[in-house]
Amino acid sequence: MKNFIRHRSTWEYYLDLGDQLAQRCNECARRTWVERRPAELCPRCGGTLTEPRPERRQRWQAGFALKKDAEAAREAELRRLDQGGDPIPSDETISDYLRRWLADRIARKELRPRTAQRYEQLIANDIVPAIGGVRLVKVRAAEINSVMDAMAARGLSASSQKQARALMGRALQDAAGAGLISINVARVSRSPVGSRRKVTPPTAEQVRTLLQRAEGTPWVAPLTIAAFTGARRGEVLGLAWSDFDLPSEGRGSLAISRALQRPASGQPLELVEPKTENAHRRLSIPPALVAFLRRHRAEQRRRLLLIGSDREWATADLVCDRGDGGPLDPDGFTHAFKRIAKNAGLPSSLSLHGLRHAAATQLLEAGVEVKVASAMLGHSSSSFTADQYQHVLQKMTEAGADALGAAYGGNGSGHP
Repeated sequence: MKNFIRHRSTWEYYLDLGDQLAQRCNECARRTWVERRPAELCPRCGGTLTEPRPERRQRWQAGFALKKDAEAAREAELRRLDQGGDPIPSDETISDYLRRWLADRIARKELRPRTAQRYEQLIANDIVPAIGGVRLVKVRAAEINSVMDAMAARGLSASSQKQARALMGRALQDAAGAGLISINVARVSRSPVGSRRKVTPPTAEQVRTLLQRAEGTPWVAPLTIAAFTGARRGEVLGLAWSDFDLPSEGRGSLAISRALQRPASGQPLELVEPKTENAHRRLSIPPALVAFLRRHRAEQRRRLLLIGSDREWATADLVCDRGDGGPLDPDGFTHAFKRIAKNAGLPSSLSLHGLRHAAATQLLEAGVEVKVASAMLGHSSSSFTADQYQHVLQKMTEAGADALGAAYGGNGSGHP
């Protein structure tokens, strides 16, 4: 069996499976492999198909960061085939495939720990009970829709349904890339529709009240950084002094390149890659935050001297620490926010993530372009920012209409 490895955007391996029967669509010319019996219609466009004829078939798997990872995966697959494994495991069920796919992604460290944990929940609780027994090669858009229908019937949100659909789409895309299926049917499945949760960020006055109430607690530093930057919880707690440029006057800057996270309950905290590729970013920070951080660093150094050499300072570089240089717990940060907000007399509906919404709202209302605001917040795309904060943009367009009306005037008769 001929096979090779090459590099495109990632390393990938190819396996030559020899000639196998295939049909071509008379409409879109797409190839459909014959599994057990010839198909009648094209699974992509519904067009008629030609008679089966032999064509060279390959399987490939992409997504490897290193060449040695692709080589190891190829060798493992070749060993499986040498032991009599089916080169195209057409009897594999959705349940078996998803669990194998997830285990492979976890082993290759392609998923963040929390993401992997969430995928495990969706597969076990939502996807497998609905369509787990369906053969991978037989899955259609109707099966994908049935998963979301079952989730909706159990009262799960449209957001959860979208997560399940995205998971299946990602897994089936890999299956199509490996030649296990001819098309990723999740792409043509129904997109869940649900009412958007209303975002009510704290006002500027409420944020100031919160920060004043946090004075004298270990949480004043992370709360202040979160308020002034809009950074995510884990990003704030993962910041090191080496990430900052804090001049004696004027604006400073910080680089966000990691996040603090607890992979699962009972496991130690660890620094991980940020949530998205765009989450790697450098931000300018205002003089007020620069001055606060310089004072905070001086206080942290004073505590280090008080501890003395007979007690170990947990780490010399974390900006937000628990008092001895050690990291603050992300869940503890969330609980502390609620406690401080309650003591400050703020509404119980406010959340720690609301500081991020508040920063986004302030940026957009100040006239910062959506693309710039998106980059500052580390969103996956500017379209996500526009969609998430369309209520703010609507207010801005109304203000723009009023400004044009005031500029050009009118006599109330419909004519300028």
